[in-house]
Parts: sequence; structure tokens; C-alpha cells
Amino acid sequence: NKRNHYDQVLQEASKTSSQLLNSVWSEQYQRRRELLQGYHKKTMEELYSLEEDIKATQQAEEQAVDSFKHHQKSLTEALTSQKQKLTKLRATAADFHNEMESLENSHTRQQGGIHQRLRKEMRNLQDKILNTNKQQELRMVKQSLQAMLLKL
Repeated sequence: NKRNHYDQVLQEASKTSSQLLNSVWSEQYQRRRELLQGYHKKTMEELYSLEEDIKATQQAEEQAVDSFKHHQKSLTEALTSQKQKLTKLRATAADFHNEMESLENSHTRQQGGIHQRLRKEMRNLQDKILNTNKQQELRMVKQSLQAMLLKL
């Protein structure tokens, strides 16, 4: 009976802890996935745009025979645009890195808090078990004393 009680209490605590951890891990996974998808989308857009600019640059080079001035102007504009896009790409990568680092720090703090909470719950559970044991032992001693007194 005592063993069943302990098993039940431990199962409930384990279930609660497991649910909490699953919830936190799921939320963390979702946040990371969303951040990674956003980074991937931005990167692909910038790379596609950069690829399009490179194609435009190649066309401008082919037209250089017809007009050197026009070619030089187009090439300068394309290079400026590419530099801006590369700058944006670097900024996107830096933002992703900073956000991921911030997210990792947040998750580490969150996990630490959960760890503290679980330790506290384990202490409370141990206290409950000890109190239950003490009460049972006191009842047994009381019953023994009553039985001894009744025999007298």
C-alpha cells in the first residue's frame, strides 16, 4: 500500500515534469524553426535578387560594344546594387546570428528556471512522503500503545 502510494506520487510527478519539458522543448523548437525559416526566406530572396543582378550585369557587358558610356553607367549601377544587396545579406546574417544567440540565452535561462522548479517540486514531494511516513508510524505507535494499554 505504501509502495503503491509512492509509485503513484512519483508517476504523477514524472508525468507533470515530462509534460512541462515537452511543452518547453516544443516551444523552443518552434521558435528556432521560425527563426531559421525567416532567415532562409530572406537569404533566398537576396540570393535570387543578386543572381538577377548578375544576369543584368552580363547583359550590360554584351552591350558594351554599342556604347561604352552606357555600359560603364549600367555596370556602375549594377555593382552599387550588388554591394547594397551584399550589405543587406551580411546584415541579415548578423541579425540571424544575434537573434539566435539571444534565443539560446533565453532558452538557457528558461531551462534553468524549470530545473529550479523541478528541484523544488522534488523537495516538496520528498517532504510529503516523509510526512506521510511519519504519520503512518505515529498511527502504528499509537495503535500499539492503545493495544498495550487495553491489555493492562
